Amino acid sequence: MKPAITHNVTVITHTGEQLDRLLPDWLVLAAAHGRSFYARPWYSLSWWSYVRRGELALFVVYRGDRLVALAPLHRRRLLGQYVLRLLGHGLGTVGEILTADDDAAAALWDAIADYRATLQLTHVRPDDAAILALRRHPQWQQHIEVNDRCLVTLLRETSTARSLRSARTVRQFRRYHAALDRAGAPFAVELLTDLDGLRRRWPEMVRVAALADANHERQNLLDERWAPFSPAFLGREVNNGTMLVFGATAGGRWVAHDIDFRCGGTLTQWFSLFDPSLSAQSLGHLILEWVIDHHTELGIDTIDASVGENDFKLSWSNAGYDVASVTGSSAGLLSARARLGLAGALGGTARALSR
Repeated sequence: MKPAITHNVTVITHTGEQLDRLLPDWLVLAAAHGRSFYARPWYSLSWWSYVRRGELALFVVYRGDRLVALAPLHRRRLLGQYVLRLLGHGLGTVGEILTADDDAAAALWDAIADYRATLQLTHVRPDDAAILALRRHPQWQQHIEVNDRCLVTLLRETSTARSLRSARTVRQFRRYHAALDRAGAPFAVELLTDLDGLRRRWPEMVRVAALADANHERQNLLDERWAPFSPAFLGREVNNGTMLVFGATAGGRWVAHDIDFRCGGTLTQWFSLFDPSLSAQSLGHLILEWVIDHHTELGIDTIDASVGENDFKLSWSNAGYDVASVTGSSAGLLSARARLGLAGALGGTARALSR
C-alpha cells in the first residue's frame, strides 16, 4: 500500500514576515515547475502591493519543509458571492498555479474547495498540471473555455531572421535600415538588463509609451495610473537577473522598446511600444530581427509573444499554445458558470472543455 503523504496547507492573507519567509521557496518552486515570469513572485506581489483588489488569498502547500504547490489568488465579492481570481487579474498576462506533482495538486484543490468560493481564472494554459488536476478532482465542477492563443517562435542554434522569414521580407528590412540611414537616424538596438540602464532610459520609455497609446484604448502600463506597479515589478525582475528591455534608437533617440522576461531559455514578451511617427520603418520587426540574430549569445531558444494573435506575431511564429478561462465550484456550491452568468461573456466561438 502506498504510504500516506502529509501536506501542510496555509492560506496567507496578509503581507509581512510569513510572506517574506515564503519567497525563497516560491522561487525554487517556480524555477523547477514554472513556465513563464508569472510563476515567480514579483508580478503577483507587485500587483498586490500597488493595484490590489479584494483580499489576498495565497494558498501554500508544504510537504515537510518543501514547498510543493502555490496558488497566487485573491478573493473578491462579485454579484454578492465570493470569487477567487489570480493576482494580476485583468492585465492580459498568462497566469500559473504551481504544483510539483499530482499529490500536491490534489492537496491544493482540496484546500481551495474548503475556502467555499467560486473559482474564476483567466488566461491560464489548459494543459498546466494544476488545471489538469482540477479537471480530475472529485470535489470540483468546472468549465474551461479555450478563448485565446499565444504564438511562439522556436529557435534552433543556427536560426536567424533570414532563416525564418522570406528573402523578400529580409530585403524589406534592409530598406527600412537604409531609409533611417538616409534620414541621418541610423537604427540600433540597446539592451537594458540593469537598474542603471532602466532608470536612465525610463523617461524616454514613458514618453514613447504615451505617444504609442495616445489614440488607443489599451492600458498604458507605463503611465502615472500604473505607478509604482510597473517600476516595482521591473525592478524586482532586474534584481532577479531576468528582465531584458530591447530598446530601439534612431540616431541615438529612443523610439521603441520591447519589455521581456527570461524563464530558462524562453523569452516572454510583456509588451512592445513604438513611436508612431516611425511606423513606416516597422521598428517592431527590426527589434525582433536583432533579437533572433543574437539569440544564441542571449541564451534564448524560444520567444513567447504572449496573449493574442495579430499579423506581426503570425509573421514570426512557428508554434503556439492555447489559453483559457476557467470557472469552477466545489461540492455544495452552485455551478460557477451559471452563478456568475459567464456563458455568454466567455463567447460562443471558444472551445469548451467541460467535465
